[in-house]
Amino acid sequence: MSFPRPELKYRVRRGVALVGAGVVVLAIAGWLGPVPTVPVQGDVLGPDGRTRAEYVDFAAGQLEQLRQDSTGPRDSTEQRDPQSRFALVTFAHPLDAQQASAALRPLQRVNAVVVGGAGPVPVPEPVAGRERAEVFDTALGRLTAAMGGAGTPGISSVVVYAPPAQLEQVAKHALVAAVEPGLADAVWGNFAVRPQVG
Repeated sequence: MSFPRPELKYRVRRGVALVGAGVVVLAIAGWLGPVPTVPVQGDVLGPDGRTRAEYVDFAAGQLEQLRQDSTGPRDSTEQRDPQSRFALVTFAHPLDAQQASAALRPLQRVNAVVVGGAGPVPVPEPVAGRERAEVFDTALGRLTAAMGGAGTPGISSVVVYAPPAQLEQVAKHALVAAVEPGLADAVWGNFAVRPQVG
């Protein structure tokens, strides 16, 4: 009985070790998997580099265009667009929970509050028997706690979901500086919100 040469035995062991290492690397790569991609956020609500005055004019123009699209004359090429959509409601100055709730009373849905230049903070709709102001108070309380209790911040804007008629109604409120409607096909989480800073 003859034994294989020592060099062959060494080569076989080295080959098995390399194949094993390759399998381990592939298994780890498969386990970690590809990193999920962030959806492209091409749609933006907010000033996006405009001054406050420019933004107020821009938002008013967008709201007027929406009004014309949803109530204007129709012909074979023009469609009315009365459906609900997301919009950014910017207040004349930061409001407390009661003031914001009163200004937004005509709206059926408030999705998020914006405090200062921070990103939107999602808020639920109030449960039966509760007021929207209570939901806002809870959100502001959490923000205050997160900021180390350095005073209660005011709500500078909100992201809402409403039909054009309700958006127009809110735009007429004295405490509302601008209502910028988003696109009709916008999906929550797939558009950016850039609130007015300062």
